[in-house]
Amino acid sequence: MTETRKLAAILAADVVGFSRLAGVDEDRTLARLRALRSDLIDPTIAVHNGRVVKRTGDGALVEFRSVVDAVRCAVEIQTAMVERNAGVPPERRIEFRIGIHIGDVVEESDGDLMGEGVNIAARLEGIARPGAICMSEQAYWQVKGRLDLAITDLGPTHLKNIAEPVRVKAIGKDLGVRYVLEGSVQPGGNQVRVNAQLIDADSGAHVWAEQFDTPRADLLQTQDEIVMHLARALEIQLTEAEAARLKRTPSANPDAEDLALQCTAAVRKSGANGNETEAGFKLCEQALALDPNNHGALLILSLKFALPVLSNRSADPNADLKRADELVSRALALHPDSPYGHVFKAAIFMAQSRLDDAIAEYQRALVLEPAAAEAYDGLGVTYARIGDYEKSLEFLDKAIRLSPHDPLLYDWYADKADAYFGVKDYDQAIEWDRRAIATNPNKQSEHAVLVAALALTGREAEAREALQRYLALFPDGARTIAALKARKAQLINPDPHYLDLWDRTIEGMRKAGLPEE
Repeated sequence: MTETRKLAAILAADVVGFSRLAGVDEDRTLARLRALRSDLIDPTIAVHNGRVVKRTGDGALVEFRSVVDAVRCAVEIQTAMVERNAGVPPERRIEFRIGIHIGDVVEESDGDLMGEGVNIAARLEGIARPGAICMSEQAYWQVKGRLDLAITDLGPTHLKNIAEPVRVKAIGKDLGVRYVLEGSVQPGGNQVRVNAQLIDADSGAHVWAEQFDTPRADLLQTQDEIVMHLARALEIQLTEAEAARLKRTPSANPDAEDLALQCTAAVRKSGANGNETEAGFKLCEQALALDPNNHGALLILSLKFALPVLSNRSADPNADLKRADELVSRALALHPDSPYGHVFKAAIFMAQSRLDDAIAEYQRALVLEPAAAEAYDGLGVTYARIGDYEKSLEFLDKAIRLSPHDPLLYDWYADKADAYFGVKDYDQAIEWDRRAIATNPNKQSEHAVLVAALALTGREAEAREALQRYLALFPDGARTIAALKARKAQLINPDPHYLDLWDRTIEGMRKAGLPEE
């Protein structure tokens, strides 16, 4: 067999999340990919003098005469994909990630290419974010000064099965990409540290950084968990970063998407409580006035009506749930595969005590988005409602482990306290209630559960002190046993286990000294 060694510019590309896309609708996904190849990818490669070495299902390996040709081709493809994905729900988008390197390769008689030059290009593609391009420093020097590119230096990066770190450059602004995710793996003894940073592609400023330590032997087993952890963190950080950017440089005529983004950030930051939440809901209403079909605004606005029911503060639970369901149903009609649409639908089912339906919706959400931590929490709460506290705690722990710095963390701590209260492990209920209150002291229900748990364990002085804090913090809260019973009466078809939790809470509040009338 004849082999030829040569220097070549190599481009490696693949579709992000192809298995998930194919799993949802294989025929449509394959048809869309074939259309992209014939209409966009292959003609663009040809224009820039590229040769497709081989296709790997959803990916391709392409050889170019120069790095300049490879980068121009990659930029044109990614820019075209931004336009083609406009208006397509995120979970249905076909997005490519691309890696480019120039290096030594071996060409076999059949035209196939092998060698480290190919391997590095493939590994660079693997670390590129969806819609972005990563190139090695060797490739960068070939285009520096020749192409007008916005480049972010990601620094020396350890690539899988590549002996020496590779200095990686990312192309950002030219693709309409505002943020770049960089990362590296640092082995040390028996441990491996995974570093991740989110960078503003315009300014190069670091928006967020986090690191994960795991035993080297467990890296393959924990990599999916790390990816989900990163996905959740990025969802939160990107929402906050974009909302902050819009606040710093407000538009005279903000569009519906901008308003919906600011609404989401405001409601998430406030924990769906207080004046900031109300201001957030008004932003959603403004977004819907501009675009009645804005998916995000429909979902977040539904909380305005669902949350009072779920927290037993609604004056008319049936009317509020009807309005919330209308908004969520509109959102799901627009985007049936929206994971958070299914999370919100599940919450409505839970408020209606349709617990089997709620579980099915939360599970559907996790199929669509394994990083949807709210779905794990929702499953934890739903299983607690039916008295399966072991399974409840299992799902709540998954939510906390997936996103340990989440804006909703206080809620998950509180839900864990409720599960322990349900199983009558009052010491653990007290511990998790105190964690929840330390994280966010404004959650009224957890002060009440803490009072009850202290009283039911005979810690009367602590219970009375906690009751006084509850009464001082929440002047509009339930201040008598009769008021608590009235809230209990608002529950819609409650499960007996949930009624028992309420009865024991009321009993504990009475022991702590809450007056009857």
